[in-house]
Amino acid sequence: MTLPQQYLDYIASGGDTEFEIDAEFGSYIILEPLDDIEQFNQDIEINKYAPGFIAFASDGGGEAFAFNEQAAIFLIPLIGMSPEAATKISESWTEYESKKINTE
Repeated sequence: MTLPQQYLDYIASGGDTEFEIDAEFGSYIILEPLDDIEQFNQDIEINKYAPGFIAFASDGGGEAFAFNEQAAIFLIPLIGMSPEAATKISESWTEYESKKINTE
């Protein structure tokens, strides 16, 4: 599984790697560096517990952000991780990121 192009474009543009959005779930995000994503997924054993997802970030409090194969974003608990425990929070990276709270 690969990361969606719109996410890769965001990273390549030098976008923020830690920010808040206006949302009920997944309102704070800390993006993993691209070079660390494979190891992050191995460390949390996402392929074992939530196959079909690729984690790319965390909320700093026990949940991971992950894309599914259709590039929708889900919030997945690190304890009790399973596809059934995943909560869909956005249809795409562009939709999610568009809700960013401007702190400047």
